[in-house]
Amino acid sequence: MTDDQPVSRDNKNIWIIVLAVVVTVLLGAIIGFVATGGLSDDPAAESPVATTTTSPAVVTTLPQTTTLPQTQPPATDAPGQLTIEAVEDTYTNSNDPADVSGFDDVLELEDDPPEIKSALIRFDTAGTPDVEVQGLTLRLFVVFSSGAAIEVHRVEGSWSEADTTADSAPAVGELIGTIPPGVTEGEFVEVDLTGLVTVPGPVDLYLTTAGDDTIEIASKESGANAPALIVHWTP
Repeated sequence: MTDDQPVSRDNKNIWIIVLAVVVTVLLGAIIGFVATGGLSDDPAAESPVATTTTSPAVVTTLPQTTTLPQTQPPATDAPGQLTIEAVEDTYTNSNDPADVSGFDDVLELEDDPPEIKSALIRFDTAGTPDVEVQGLTLRLFVVFSSGAAIEVHRVEGSWSEADTTADSAPAVGELIGTIPPGVTEGEFVEVDLTGLVTVPGPVDLYLTTAGDDTIEIASKESGANAPALIVHWTP
């Protein structure tokens, strides 16, 4: 045996080890490739499938609209007619002389001494057309009735719904109209006041009754049933 034989044997062993490592790496790669599906004809296998999450539908329930019965006549006036609603109103009570009732939903009338209740109403006719007025009607809605007559007077003095009381109320003026006895609650009543308005501007009225039981008239705070002054002319 020569001296170079061990060196040749060592080189051979090294190459065997390197080859074993390479084979091991290649086998691992092949096994991994097969495990993940390898080459596939299925397009779905080549790209991930997008997942879509569907949110539950949200259902919105709108509140129902309730239409209330309308007791007031239609707001649209006929040709030759203009409806003017009260701009201020109140009532006074002699049994409570310092009480202010300018923002109540009703105007109370009563004549049962020492308790006397009277109402004040103001209209503004400044928007009346420049025409010859041929008729003027006061319309009231009766909330509660004793059946007694309602009297309409002029007002002698100044007043305001914000601060008028029985102690500070103006005097009751001339009688200019009467709604006869038998007034029915839950209905409109009217009285002819033709000749009351001669020039555009504020119109003040006093309401009284001779009945000893209370009558309630809807005030301007009641909304649709507010006191109204209806102007008539030839269109």
